[in-house]
Amino acid sequence: MKFEDLTIKQYIDLLAVDALETSDIDKKIKKLAIVLGKKESEVEAMPITAFENIGFLSNIPKQLKFKEKTRIGFKTYKACTNLNDIGVNQLVDFYSLNKANAPINELLAVVYRPYNPDKHKEISQAFLSKKVGDVLGTVFFFKNYYLKCEKHIQEYLENQLKSIQTFQTEILTDSEFMASLTTGGGNTISTFALKTNG
Repeated sequence: MKFEDLTIKQYIDLLAVDALETSDIDKKIKKLAIVLGKKESEVEAMPITAFENIGFLSNIPKQLKFKEKTRIGFKTYKACTNLNDIGVNQLVDFYSLNKANAPINELLAVVYRPYNPDKHKEISQAFLSKKVGDVLGTVFFFKNYYLKCEKHIQEYLENQLKSIQTFQTEILTDSEFMASLTTGGGNTISTFALKTNG
């Protein structure tokens, strides 16, 4: 088996094993059980040579290529590889999930289009059965891409916030406009008419 042949579910389970505070042999038993799809008790009964089946885990590729399209059921999903293709809701959701250290399948459900937040749970579950070699590279690519764009996105959001604050300050310091809000009635129209005619 190769690393690329693992399913996303196996990959997530293997990451969880790495985080455990247990002996190396226990970790190897758990990993072998995940890779072979067996119970730990079955793995313990195997000959020691069975550990050769997880040798590939020590050579995890640094860069993974990815396929631009994948199928879930009868629908084709396309990986986002351009910031112009990414909706604001996608970017916000990706940012939130990434900061929360969400599992890879949750991120995958965001970085493929068409993106449907209402079906996020269903789509993220479907990604668990996808092969690492087909989709994991997309998440690595997207994370790197996002990190490159994050500074520009942050600057843009800060500039937009300053524009909103400036606009609010102008409104609050416009005494005629504020007076029209407190007196009510048709004064807003008459104030506007006075400004344009005067």
